[in-house]
Amino acid sequence: MTVIGRAIDIGFGTVSTCVECINNLPTIATIPSIVARKHSEDDAIAVAQYRSGNTLLNIDGQVVEVGPDMSLTSGPQVCRDLSRTYVDSLQYRALFLAGLNMMKLPNNRIDVLVGGLPVERMSERQQLQDFMTGRHAIGARTVEVAKAIVIAQPLAGLLCYAQQDGVSNYQKVMHSQCLLGIDPGYLTFDWCVLNRGKPVDDMSGSNEYGLSKIIDAVESVLKDAFKVTAVPSVVIEDALAHGELRMFGTTYPFPVCTGADRTNQETDIRFNAQTAIDSICDMAVTDLKSQIGLGAGIDRIPLMGGPSKWYMNAIQRAYPRHQITRLNNPLQSVAIGMQILANSEASKLMRAAS
Repeated sequence: MTVIGRAIDIGFGTVSTCVECINNLPTIATIPSIVARKHSEDDAIAVAQYRSGNTLLNIDGQVVEVGPDMSLTSGPQVCRDLSRTYVDSLQYRALFLAGLNMMKLPNNRIDVLVGGLPVERMSERQQLQDFMTGRHAIGARTVEVAKAIVIAQPLAGLLCYAQQDGVSNYQKVMHSQCLLGIDPGYLTFDWCVLNRGKPVDDMSGSNEYGLSKIIDAVESVLKDAFKVTAVPSVVIEDALAHGELRMFGTTYPFPVCTGADRTNQETDIRFNAQTAIDSICDMAVTDLKSQIGLGAGIDRIPLMGGPSKWYMNAIQRAYPRHQITRLNNPLQSVAIGMQILANSEASKLMRAAS
């Protein structure tokens, strides 16, 4: 008997999904959490002829585009849904279906699917589990999910941290250590505590100082420097990810430019976005510290999430006595942790069946 466990991590910034898992080793694929609405006349013929790596989905008569090439092919209809009804939104449904469609599944069936939510949205756990369970039509394909489990995203990251250095480290973490997991995401800055393998809900929390706040702060700096009224968020996200800013066909050092571009050619552009970034990160960590305190009972602080490198200095200033470790694969660590749980639950189902 084969029992299939899979993970899907839908965040405001990216979607990471387990494409396949061989010998408990997952292959994770990540796409941006960007959805573009298309005209209703984009029908099945347009879908069949589509050439990019993206996918067109018809959801209740609304055709949307989602996939790895959104930054290349998308136009002004691109959106990130940051509303409080995110799980109910058209965008979330599109990202979920796109994530399922990336999975390699025998018989298009998932016995146990693990997903996640930010800490502040865990009240929506049952709603999301109900949504994930059942049959999902994706064009001509239908994927059936028999059981769904939803956990807090930073908790999944801690599971990844516990296992990344092998079985002996996993046993040590789960039986004798108290961890503070910090997960800066696109919209929220989340944290949770895992004490000897058990979540401590009273020491978990979230605030609004995620990557989107950093992007807003950096945009204010760049608007002044370039004398423009707006800077596309995708341009700033790319600069934060790669350490250089491309504007008007010229590449500048980032986050600080002192009057020369990347090729050391003189320019009249000068900016210091690091101060703005540090301000947001300090506010995020101050809020965390007001709940956690000095952390005398915390053994280690694992840091996860794609934007986490920008928060490292603020966390180190707040907790100078602690060992702070950025996970080996911070962008996909939450999805990897979810897959660890999916594998465990699938093993339980197999043992029960035998």
